[in-house]
Amino acid sequence: MIEKTVISSILTGIKPSGDLHIGNYVGAIKPMLDLFEKTERSFLFVANAHSLNGLPPLGNIKKQTIQQVASYIALGVDPEKTHIYLQSDIPEVFELNTILSAVTPKSWMNKAHAYKDSVSKNIENKKDVDENVNMGLYTYPILMASDILAIGASHIPVGEDQIQHIEITRDIADRFNHYVQRDILATPEYITTENQNTIVGIDGRKMSKSYNNVIPLMTSIEERTKAVMKITTDSKGIDDPKDIENSTIFKILDCFPQSSRHNIEEFKNNFAVGGIGYGQAKQILADTLNEYFNPAFERYQKLMQNSDEIERILADGSTAVRKIAREKLIKIKENIY
Repeated sequence: MIEKTVISSILTGIKPSGDLHIGNYVGAIKPMLDLFEKTERSFLFVANAHSLNGLPPLGNIKKQTIQQVASYIALGVDPEKTHIYLQSDIPEVFELNTILSAVTPKSWMNKAHAYKDSVSKNIENKKDVDENVNMGLYTYPILMASDILAIGASHIPVGEDQIQHIEITRDIADRFNHYVQRDILATPEYITTENQNTIVGIDGRKMSKSYNNVIPLMTSIEERTKAVMKITTDSKGIDDPKDIENSTIFKILDCFPQSSRHNIEEFKNNFAVGGIGYGQAKQILADTLNEYFNPAFERYQKLMQNSDEIERILADGSTAVRKIAREKLIKIKENIY
């Protein structure tokens, strides 16, 4: 893991794209929180402009923005330490996007994964190669580069599928710096977090909303328990020995700190040799998840009852970030106009 002295600033973007599940927490949110603890300057923005690429129903973006921000704060993001803001509140990012578009070769966009995937699907379905490909999707990497370079963040936490975007960002920064013959834009580093667990869903496949196999994050004890009880199991009885290694229940349980209500090691031993049924095992998993997430859910409910506080946090974050972005943009414009 990169030490705190190496990381000067971290920037993370989140899309307002619906309800979170525990797979989001294990794969992205918890590693992000750990990184935020290891740096002096951290930035978390809601990528609401990026969300327009999918042309969501009007009104959804604002509603889901409030939900996402409340969720992240409830889970541990501290607005006193992390600048939380809306992408759309930083006009300097969009002006920089125009400038960087002028120095970015079209061929780089042709190679971007999101665009290539859309083209491949269209070809597979015998459609026009660019059907349903808007310019927002096509030039997505340039706007992402603008989000990063306007702030001058040194490190960007990403999943494996986002590494290419950081590499494009670095190439754009280098190309701009070469054009003006000065090192104005800092080239960021990407961080792939240590925790690369792919948590399984209730059907044993990767947990994903597209599979409808998730355990929701910000929900009541009853609803979270209900989801756990739907986990697919085999037909072995209570006294039959069971396979811990390939058990969906234990694959999920092992991603979380041990419950204070249960002796997990004793539970595992009894489960393996026989004596514990799937119903009891699911209840122990539900107890563990509820113990871990219910305090955050209670904080989330309080935040959602006071959306004005969320709006204030976003406004304060945007004010602070605009100052940083404005200073960067002034320096850029002094060297190109």
